[in-house]
Amino acid sequence: MFRRARRNIGLTPERHIKAVNENRTAEPPRPISGEKGYRIPRQYAQHVRDHSADSQETKRARRRSHLTVEYGPEFVLSAEVAAVLAPLAERLAADPDRWAPRLRYALRRAPDETPYADRPTALTDVLAAIARVVRADAPELPEIDAAALRQRSWVESVAAAVRRLDAPLAAELAWPHRTVGDQPLSDWLVARLRELDGVVRRLAAAADRAAVTDAVPRPDAERRAVEALRARHAAERKALRARHAAEAAAFAAARKIKNVEVTR
Repeated sequence: MFRRARRNIGLTPERHIKAVNENRTAEPPRPISGEKGYRIPRQYAQHVRDHSADSQETKRARRRSHLTVEYGPEFVLSAEVAAVLAPLAERLAADPDRWAPRLRYALRRAPDETPYADRPTALTDVLAAIARVVRADAPELPEIDAAALRQRSWVESVAAAVRRLDAPLAAELAWPHRTVGDQPLSDWLVARLRELDGVVRRLAAAADRAAVTDAVPRPDAERRAVEALRARHAAERKALRARHAAEAAAFAAARKIKNVEVTR
């Protein structure tokens, strides 16, 4: 039994000898209590992974999961804006006349518009904040109409307008101790990009609510095949029950005739 269990877990004599040798050369166990008898809390080695070399897609996923993200001079703001807005292009192109005003409201704030609490953050607010930090002019976003939504070209237009901030932002991120207020620049940028994620999330939620309908969707090919098999199975069971009933009736009639003949 021991040999079978040892073989199942992959424990070989060589591995056992190696584990024993490693245990002998390991650091001796530390005392669990001090000289006065008080318990010494155990300390564990914490290995903190450096995520600065992750790709921009990985950092985007970590940012949306509220994990630690660190941006460096390799960060490209225009590519990030294009990647964040790209999922909306296909969804809003289904009804461009309806979504063009809503998209303009989400992306840009009018110059004469007074900020107020009920107004959600727009893309121009995020870009203006970044432009102030990097000491550059805020980009002017292009006018987005129904034709741009229909052609799905508005994402590239917005990314082209944001491209003027790529070089100044990369130069600021190259400074290791650059701060904005009491925050490191990387952490401050993560907070601004999460506001951009909120803009896209609100538009996506509105598109999901608009797509809700009471109409029953047409079943797909797999569903139709399953329904056909169920109908065929039900018809076969019905025919089998009818045949069994007919055979039982014939058997009962024959038995009744035989009993009558016996009584005679």
